[in-house]
Amino acid sequence: MSAGTTLCQEASDAAASLGDPLLLAESQLALAEAAFASGDTKRAIDSALKAQTFFANAGLSESNWRAWLIAGLASQKASDRNNAQRYLKSAAEGLSSLQQKWGAEVFKNYQSRPDIQLYRRQLDLSSAAVR
Repeated sequence: MSAGTTLCQEASDAAASLGDPLLLAESQLALAEAAFASGDTKRAIDSALKAQTFFANAGLSESNWRAWLIAGLASQKASDRNNAQRYLKSAAEGLSSLQQKWGAEVFKNYQSRPDIQLYRRQLDLSSAAVR
């Protein structure tokens, strides 16, 4: 396990013990990203889907699409084409709904963030690969 994954797991464990569901979901998303970056696709998928469930139920669209993206990317890397396709489609739909919800100007500013540009490229490339 990488140092980043270890730290994110510790944060997730601490958040669980505090009983704060938002903090837990945010730490699970960070854990999913760290696990994906270190090649642990199973942990990435599991953590991303746990976070996604909370974000969807809480109406947190921005975090929700990113959780779907990580689950999709990790599924693709794990050669799970069906789930990758489904998760990446959900990520694309979530991102699109943000544009509608926020309006063109706010969404343009959001898309100018370097992290979101990277996520968007990953989504575009991965979605094309699983079609």
